[in-house]
Amino acid sequence: PSYLAFTAYCSEERGDDDEAMVLYQKSFRSDIVYGGLLYAGYLERRGNHREWEKIIAYILKSIKKVKDLEYVALTCFQNISEHHSILCILHGRLLELLPLLSNKGKSVFCQCSGLLASEKLKKGCYEEGITLCLDALAEIPPDEQRVAEYLFSMLMACKMPGLPVSYRKKESRIEIASHARIPVIPGLT
Repeated sequence: PSYLAFTAYCSEERGDDDEAMVLYQKSFRSDIVYGGLLYAGYLERRGNHREWEKIIAYILKSIKKVKDLEYVALTCFQNISEHHSILCILHGRLLELLPLLSNKGKSVFCQCSGLLASEKLKKGCYEEGITLCLDALAEIPPDEQRVAEYLFSMLMACKMPGLPVSYRKKESRIEIASHARIPVIPGLT
């Protein structure tokens, strides 16, 4: 597949798009992961986003090896994150293989969960967003503090609309009423 991809690249550089398309397709058929990513890259450069989406979805659904799934996820995450349907497919595949993922794969899973939680927040599906964030926080690698902070902020954003009281940072002190035996906290009772 590498010689096919190189030949396709040379054809693309020469301006022979028909030959480049055929060679990239052959490269894709001979190696679904690496050839497929090269073909998808070609489609993206040509502005054929609909076909790019189909190819990436096919690659994600067809991959069997954890290493290949992680490679595709890490290579294409920036582009995938802009397409909700592909992001859902990637999240589902990563969730299936979660116990087998490396720390990099788990980090991508957590980022996917955060992006999906933000979509749920926009749609008003707060409980689903909370579940996504909590599941991801349980799997976050120890060296991914930035991702953990993002997930926690998404968790709080999904949680806030469901809270009965609007919590604001105030200077308050606990007062004990003379007629009550329990402490009274201003703003909460």
